[in-house]
Amino acid sequence: MEQYPYFSNIRNNNGGCCYDQNVRDQDYHDRFALHSFPNIGNNNGGLGYNQNIQDRDCRDRFALHSFSNFGNKHGSTSRAPIRSQSYDALDQYGLCLGRILDADSTMLDTGSQFRSVRSLESAKADTLRVSSLPNSPVFLSDHPSLYKLKGIVAVAARSQSLYRVLQGVLDERKPDLIEMVFLEVKDLVHDLMEDQFGNHVIQKLFEVCSEAQMTQLILSLIHNQRRLLGLCFHPVGTRAMQKMIEHIKTPEQRLLLAPVLIRRTVILSRNQNGYHVIQKCMEHFPFDDIKPLIKEIAESFLDIAMDKSGCCVLNRALYYAQGELKQRLLHETITNAMNYVVQHVLSERIQNATIGILEHLKGCFVSLSMNKFGSNVVEKCLIWSGEENASMIIEEFMHSPYFVNVCRNNFGNYVVQKALEVSKGGIRNALVSRINDSYPDLYGDINAKRVVKKARDISYRI
Repeated sequence: MEQYPYFSNIRNNNGGCCYDQNVRDQDYHDRFALHSFPNIGNNNGGLGYNQNIQDRDCRDRFALHSFSNFGNKHGSTSRAPIRSQSYDALDQYGLCLGRILDADSTMLDTGSQFRSVRSLESAKADTLRVSSLPNSPVFLSDHPSLYKLKGIVAVAARSQSLYRVLQGVLDERKPDLIEMVFLEVKDLVHDLMEDQFGNHVIQKLFEVCSEAQMTQLILSLIHNQRRLLGLCFHPVGTRAMQKMIEHIKTPEQRLLLAPVLIRRTVILSRNQNGYHVIQKCMEHFPFDDIKPLIKEIAESFLDIAMDKSGCCVLNRALYYAQGELKQRLLHETITNAMNYVVQHVLSERIQNATIGILEHLKGCFVSLSMNKFGSNVVEKCLIWSGEENASMIIEEFMHSPYFVNVCRNNFGNYVVQKALEVSKGGIRNALVSRINDSYPDLYGDINAKRVVKKARDISYRI
């Protein structure tokens, strides 16, 4: 990547070295070494310093880190006494840099030689005038000036003051500007996607780049698959990955990325950031492309279902799966009876699947009712399985010798209350009677008191 240099030493007419110590500012070098405003030395050995630069408004509003000085004719070393604020000062004003980049100034190339020296005869404060723009901290209003960023686009992308500049430029969708940004970031895409500011630039690039450029970016990403996996896990990188998946259009691009992700389906599905990437693939890729992905999910069903994030992936897989794959996922769900997945299947009201789940859980409703996660499943069974099936569940724990334990349990008491709400007719009356008969064992417990109160409220309504 091209680096803009420190200011070179300018020798005066008598061989003295005019070296500006201000150029040692590391922040200047790291962030944006664009311009130096030289000051012309006098003829009497005095300090070569342009008083126009003392304009306090200019110093306060611009993050120019140094002003180089030309030596005088008597060998004395000229040094600028002014040091300005850091480049972050731009954040406070929302400034326009276009005027600065076009202002009369001295530009240096990578060999620390003058590329062009423009006249400073009329160097006045108005040459440093800036414009405030709404909703944008920094904006390059003059596109020819943007090319002065060439060689340091990746640095600008990481700058809090400048990343919005690049976003605005990419938003205009001009091929030459997009190409300039693309060429400078394509080999640094992993780093930028993990950067808190750079990831916004990369996301915008994914939106506006051509098919060929997108293919090159994908190739750059999959070249280092370990880092690609790290991006999926990264809280910032995962957003950029999802944006890329949204804007992949061609089958060739999908075939490049999908196999890399499919081989890591389980570990991605069980990660709180990675599972979003898997879900985004299912959402935006055609079924033929995600069929191997869903097949991998079905084969690793239990490993994925044991994790909360994994259960979210299984829910999406059930939604997007078709034909035989969907039946296989349903079978795995019924067989393993996992919490979130079972609730999702029950909410779909698929009769055969619901009956299969109830048959598999039969005889376990009492123990499930006293489990933190299992109690949610029992409640959903009561709500969505229909009146007949709900009555079967109620009868199971109502006639259990552990009924009092269920009523006194931190989670079971909510199941009994839900049973009172959804039941009707004879089964409700039987449940109310069972609670009343157990009153001596219930009245002293805070959880059981809720059950007793619910039963009495229902009795009064009856």
